[in-house]
Amino acid sequence: MKKLGFSIALMMFMISIIAIGRASDPDQKKEAQKISVVSSPELTTLTSHWASNFSEQHPGAEIQVIEASPKIKRLENLEGNVLITSKTRDMSRDKQPWEVTIGRRVVVPVINSRNPLCDDIAKCGISSKELQMAVTGQTTSWGAILDSSNSDENIHYLQCNDPTINEQVSNFLGVKETQPFKNYDNPEELVAAIQNDPRAIGFCSLKHLISNDKSKLKPGIAILPIDRNESGKIEHMEDICDDLNTFMRGVWIGKFPHSLCQNIHLMAEEKPSDSTTKAFINFILTAGQDDLNTFGFSNLAYSERQAMMNRLSEQEIGITTAPSDSFSLVKIILIILVILFVVGYIVSRYFGFFHTEKSKKAIENRAENQIPDPHIIKAPEGLYFDKSHTWTFMEKNGLVRMGLDDFMQHITGPLTRVNMKKPGEPVKKGEPAITLIQEGKQLTIKAPITGTIQEHNKTLLHGVEKINTQPYTEGWIYLIEPDNWQSEIQFLKMANNYREWLKNEFARLKDFVSYTISIDKNVTERVVMQDGGALKDHLLEELGPVLWEEFQRKFIDTPK
Repeated sequence: MKKLGFSIALMMFMISIIAIGRASDPDQKKEAQKISVVSSPELTTLTSHWASNFSEQHPGAEIQVIEASPKIKRLENLEGNVLITSKTRDMSRDKQPWEVTIGRRVVVPVINSRNPLCDDIAKCGISSKELQMAVTGQTTSWGAILDSSNSDENIHYLQCNDPTINEQVSNFLGVKETQPFKNYDNPEELVAAIQNDPRAIGFCSLKHLISNDKSKLKPGIAILPIDRNESGKIEHMEDICDDLNTFMRGVWIGKFPHSLCQNIHLMAEEKPSDSTTKAFINFILTAGQDDLNTFGFSNLAYSERQAMMNRLSEQEIGITTAPSDSFSLVKIILIILVILFVVGYIVSRYFGFFHTEKSKKAIENRAENQIPDPHIIKAPEGLYFDKSHTWTFMEKNGLVRMGLDDFMQHITGPLTRVNMKKPGEPVKKGEPAITLIQEGKQLTIKAPITGTIQEHNKTLLHGVEKINTQPYTEGWIYLIEPDNWQSEIQFLKMANNYREWLKNEFARLKDFVSYTISIDKNVTERVVMQDGGALKDHLLEELGPVLWEEFQRKFIDTPK
């Protein structure tokens, strides 16, 4: 009864605070219809275009665009709801602002795809020092830059008279002057020249390299892989030039030199809460992305846009500040309530109210926050499990139901989206079948069997959390018509064998954690609990996209 009374008192206290907080804000239901957007000078035309298009689509909403003075150095000195800028280094301030990336200008080193040394270049890459020698005329042949006798053809460094691009190239290479083979007046002419010259090398804005359908590079163009660590070969963390999507994702997660990327940031003192500002930011991250190319910038990868929109929509807990003229009474009431609550809490502790539960609660909390051992991972009898951390079960109609195992959801933590194949598409054992996404970070899970997808779980499109909470029931992923069920189930594991195999998976997981700590010393507190050194549950949740990719490469793609 004492516990019940205490719980009721606590609930009444919290309800009182919420009610008072709401009552103290008479304007809380009012939504701003007019907002001011401050833009740095180089982005004013683009920002004005966005504002005009948004206002046309949202009658009643008014966006005022104000061009920022170059003399203003601090965000809090700007009179506007949000700031759009590409020069965050000038916005020094004491408090970190709320910020999302909404676009970028990427300058890319490219060559002609018919270069006779293309295969060697793809394997070895070119370091910034070698590029520096090529653009300044210190190295004149492709054979010399690759330390190869296979080619003595001269390098044709082609350059566009674009001050912004040339400034980024100079910063990247650390040179003030270059020795171009030929100059061009506009980017289109430069790209055309590179397409027609197998000896050419040049730096172009990414937006000028993309085909009209925006799915691939223009013909005759190949991105020049950069050997960032000067090892003489392109390693996994540098291998981003195979296709356009891989390259754009590599840029986002930091695998491409920062000096060749100029991000456009949208910043605010605090996360916007009024509907007009939030709608305007969502517009920029969706329909507004198509306008970036027109103004010389590159749009964001789809997964990055989703991550930015998730940042805007994620919930925050806080107490609303009441207007100054009505706050004093509210403040007094809150102080009295807090004092009464604290006194009651101290008295209850003095009489041993929590004493008997303390040890039990500590053990439960620790168990909830650490990764379970192999015996606790759920593995229902009758299912077949695969090394891809998926399960399968043949239904009476001959179709095979497939889902994700409990182990994987304990690693990723809450998912925000999944990319599924469509009915009618084939799947092949050991090849990609589904992509798990958490705020733009992603893992690709491979198929446990070969067949044709008959149905995907449509409820996951709006309720992806079922994969975390009900992986073996409501969180199923596909119904598959199998091609080789009888032969392929020989390689799958039933529950008992699966649990034994999981012991090895936990050992591999610890090896991965040791590896991540070796490359990032600050990662320890995010994946290891202080009490006893156990691994935290959902350990990937607090890690960045680079380490997700490393988990994909070292754990998922190399099963034991």
